[in-house]
Amino acid sequence: MALRSKLWRLVMRFFLIALVTTHCLARVSQSDLRSTLVAEHSRKTHRDHREVPEGHDDQTFAQLLGSVEDLQQKMKASPTANVIAPLQAFTDQFAKSAQARGQNDDFSAEMGGKYNRFSTTSFDANFKTHSLCESWNSGGQSDNLEWSESADRLLRIIGNGVVKNGYNMFMAPGQSQGLATNVSVAVYIESMSSFKAQTMDFEVDMYLAMGWYDRRLAHNCTHPILITHKFIADRLWQPDLYFVNSKFAYLQEVTAPNFMVIVYPDGLIFKSMRIDVTLSCMMDLQRFPMDKQECPLVIQSYAYIENILNLTWHEEPPNFPIGSNTEIKLNDMVITNTRTEKCSGPYPMFRGHGNWSCIRAFIVMKRLVLFHIIQTYIPTGMLVSISWMSFWLDPRASPARISLTITSLLTLTTMSNGARQDLPQVSYIKALDIWLTFSQALIFLVLLEYSFVSYYMTKRNLECPHRAPPNYVATPYSHNNNVAQSPSGEDVRVKKSVDELLANEHYARYRAESPVANIRNRHTSIDSGHPHAKAVNSYSMTTGLSHCMNSTAILCHAATAPSTVKVTRSSWSDLLEAEHTALMAATPHGGAHLYSKFDSSKPCQKCANENEMIARQIDKYSRSLFPAAFACFSFTYWWYYDWLSLVLLLMQVARASWMEEIGWAHQLRSGKRSMKIVAMLSSVKILRFGDLVKLYRIVRCLTMVLVYWTIFFKSVSGNLFGSFEIVLLSSFSNCTMRLLTLGRPVARLFSTSSAVLAAPLHGADGGLRSHPIAAKTPKITDMKSAFSAVRSGDQIFVHANSATPAPMLKGLWEHVKENNLKNITTHGLLLDGDVPWNNTECDGVIRSNHLFTGATCRKSVNEGRADFNSVFLSDTPLLFRRGAIKLNVAILHVSPPDANGFCSLGTCVDCSRAAWMTADHVIAMVNKNMPRTFGDSIIHSSNIDVMVRDDSFALPELPVRSPGEQEAKIGKLIAENLVDDGATLQMGIGGIPDAVLPALKNHRDLGIHTEMFSDGALDLIARGVVNNKLKKIIPGKILTTFVYGTRKLYDFLDDNPMVEFGDVQWVNDPSIIRQNPKVTAINSCVEIDLTGQVVSDSVGKKFLSGFGGQVDYIRGAALSNDGLGRPIIAMPSTTNKGETKIVPFLSEGGGVVTTRAHVHYVVTDFGIAQLWGKNMRQRAYELIQIAHPDHRESLEKSAFERLKVMPSAD
Repeated sequence: MALRSKLWRLVMRFFLIALVTTHCLARVSQSDLRSTLVAEHSRKTHRDHREVPEGHDDQTFAQLLGSVEDLQQKMKASPTANVIAPLQAFTDQFAKSAQARGQNDDFSAEMGGKYNRFSTTSFDANFKTHSLCESWNSGGQSDNLEWSESADRLLRIIGNGVVKNGYNMFMAPGQSQGLATNVSVAVYIESMSSFKAQTMDFEVDMYLAMGWYDRRLAHNCTHPILITHKFIADRLWQPDLYFVNSKFAYLQEVTAPNFMVIVYPDGLIFKSMRIDVTLSCMMDLQRFPMDKQECPLVIQSYAYIENILNLTWHEEPPNFPIGSNTEIKLNDMVITNTRTEKCSGPYPMFRGHGNWSCIRAFIVMKRLVLFHIIQTYIPTGMLVSISWMSFWLDPRASPARISLTITSLLTLTTMSNGARQDLPQVSYIKALDIWLTFSQALIFLVLLEYSFVSYYMTKRNLECPHRAPPNYVATPYSHNNNVAQSPSGEDVRVKKSVDELLANEHYARYRAESPVANIRNRHTSIDSGHPHAKAVNSYSMTTGLSHCMNSTAILCHAATAPSTVKVTRSSWSDLLEAEHTALMAATPHGGAHLYSKFDSSKPCQKCANENEMIARQIDKYSRSLFPAAFACFSFTYWWYYDWLSLVLLLMQVARASWMEEIGWAHQLRSGKRSMKIVAMLSSVKILRFGDLVKLYRIVRCLTMVLVYWTIFFKSVSGNLFGSFEIVLLSSFSNCTMRLLTLGRPVARLFSTSSAVLAAPLHGADGGLRSHPIAAKTPKITDMKSAFSAVRSGDQIFVHANSATPAPMLKGLWEHVKENNLKNITTHGLLLDGDVPWNNTECDGVIRSNHLFTGATCRKSVNEGRADFNSVFLSDTPLLFRRGAIKLNVAILHVSPPDANGFCSLGTCVDCSRAAWMTADHVIAMVNKNMPRTFGDSIIHSSNIDVMVRDDSFALPELPVRSPGEQEAKIGKLIAENLVDDGATLQMGIGGIPDAVLPALKNHRDLGIHTEMFSDGALDLIARGVVNNKLKKIIPGKILTTFVYGTRKLYDFLDDNPMVEFGDVQWVNDPSIIRQNPKVTAINSCVEIDLTGQVVSDSVGKKFLSGFGGQVDYIRGAALSNDGLGRPIIAMPSTTNKGETKIVPFLSEGGGVVTTRAHVHYVVTDFGIAQLWGKNMRQRAYELIQIAHPDHRESLEKSAFERLKVMPSAD
């Protein structure tokens, strides 16, 4: 019986395998094999995936399938039903491998370094594929939408929305499995309305597209199913998205509701709709009308929390998050950029709180100012200028001047009200308000100026220094002897007053004209009378003239004065005034009185003339002062609100011009003819190399200034720049940036002479031995003689990383062998390239003590032929400074000395600065290929004992590689969720940092403070994403200790003051790191256990690398002064062999680098875990959630066994 059962199983197994194989080979072409196998297995049927060939008998094939199904049923019902299990396992494994190969092929065809998970059809073997189409209309799915099936086919799956043991429209696709449903969203803007500043909103006509997988709807049809009716669409589960900042929204329904839902065969749901949305945008109008607005578009799920529905922007090619119609033209704005980000946050509820996923897009627009210039700025400027016309009008023309000024002021006030009527009533001052207010104030000052002019024109000084004592005022005269009677009765001779007047020089000029004679010869009759007469009689002309002459003795005397007396115009006017007064006083009603200028009751004409002169001087000065004030204000206004903004914008665009200038300087330095010229000029003390570069920069900047006005008017009109103009913009903004960067002195920015940067800026021992040593020069020798000072038992430091001097290592080894030296120990970090003594024959001769291990020394360390010193990277300089390692010799790799004798440690400072300062003897290899860097890398040649020149050695390079699929996912998660704008980055080297950096292109104002960086940062620097302006430590510059990359990176560093190299003891000090804003430390590891212990330097019992700067930056970020630091540990969820990196227990021999108390964020390709502040049970739960799904169950079981409690989130 047992034998019969075994034979039966064997026969049935071979029969089924042969049936499946024959069918596949007969029906499937080579090009369709992969997709057919995957699709057939997921559907667990054996229907054809292509159109039925001509002459095919479908009925025969259906019978064949029926026989197979009957056979399967019999096998399940028979005692030997377990025969299915081996076959099922075989087909499952085959399908998985085929699907994996398909994904790899798809991944190799990525576009732009991104992977579109929707781009190809991919069935999920864990879900049933429904038979909705006939056999001739199934399989062979195409990625293009070439045809569609009717929506009624879906009714077989969804029914009324809830099917027993089937589809449930009230549950999200992943909800039954405890997984979040990822919904990708994209937006295409068809049109936009003008922005309404009064209501702060705008209307958008757009297409909203969503995509997600609902594997419950997977079907076998060749073509997708199209749904355009709400009757069926309402029976499907759909994301409940809404616009958070919308005021009004509706679906367009002309001529039919503008929406569609496409159900692809593999369960991909694509929904698109056309909607009109009125979005609120809280504009910042402080710079209006030179403002730039960022208006948000926030989309969020209304009901489903983040663990059920997760929203992301669809950033994969060929469709991107935000697209727009290129023909969109707004009246007063232009769209300059769009950027997206992910947002989520807790919402408090009546009980507890929940996290809802949301995504946010920003539409960045710049206002076109030309309209406002024509409508507001030019007219107001003209009105202000017209008001100045009153300064040229006669001061006595009061109606004209007042009318002109008042009219200008009222017109400007009306214009101001019109310009502001469409703006909201905000509580802050706008740029337009400043312009209009100043213009109104200037016209008001014109009116105020005329009030002063009018005051002086009408001023009457009743008491002035030109008057005589009071006893000369209103003096009565005698008729006959011209004797005046004083109030006391005494006679006073008028001759005294006359002589006083004649003594003045005021009369000679007008004597010839003799106006007094004219008065005497007047033929007129006047009334006269004796001064003492009481009766009023008519007088003859003779009597009147007699009285007049008697009353005007002064003028008569003046008329007969000697011709030698000089009379001026002003004195003659005084005499005319006196004569006029005397004539008016000669009346029959009293004695003739002389009301001269000495009369205190009469205003002084001379003072009136002086006052008029003052008034006219006020007008004269105002003609220059007012236009100058307006011109200064206009220049300052436009510089601050428009030109300065343009310059700051261009700074971000023009980073590439640094490379142009650095390349020029490098060519000048390396060129033989250039060096001869510089040497000749230097010898006669005319010009140094640094001065030549300085001169070049100055000329270049002045040339670019000439292009500035063209650039300005281009920006005002809103026109886009051409390629040639972009080059000019880059050059000009580069020179402007040098003048404005962080307030540094101009001399510091424009000088490349190392004398300026000779002293170190920071680090321990700052200032020691970095300056020249008097009367000391290095010995120039060849490689063979360079190591003559090396003795047996010496402790030697070797420059490491990208600065490893490989020829010096070879020379040292040759010297040791020739002189039979013993017991020499070398110290350093990671030595790159071939290390001659890393073999067995060197035992007892040279032994390396590595402060960090790598590929070149890992084998020797693990085999016991070399030593490994586990120490924090920030503590490595202390090994030398505190005498733990007493160095006899330091071997360095430096750049050529400049005209002042200063060299540079180039690409690597780390602990080498402390090494050469504490070593007894310093040997340096000078290489022109070593870039010249600034900061603590500066060393004067007098501090070097022996120099060896080798320009043939090229620095070791680290090729740039594309990140893998897991690393790309990790990089995207970190960039979107953990790196904020304005963050200060620390990144190491490897796939994960290289994956994070490209994903940061939409960020702003990032800074770099790190122990090292590579080529990945160059693109962000060129884009202006990294500008270091918000950093607290060395703002405006990248701060690092060493770099490792390609020649492109080394050329970028050469003579580039934008990068600062520092001693690692200072750069990696957590107390220094924490001072920067939003410190984000990104580090990788080998494995992590369920409690959060991190292993980074070893794989089991074998050493892999070292402590490095991981703990330094993890701690510095955690202690960030602003509380916004983010220490991150990132790693793929599995190894290349599929083994989990999140383990219940650390591997035997693995060393803990970062303790569980230091760990905050852990990121894998499946998500982000936040561990800080959580207990062991919660930590285990968080880590299991980001582990690979294939290992979660086993990890959960192991966690229970270790913790004696089930991991949970609460």
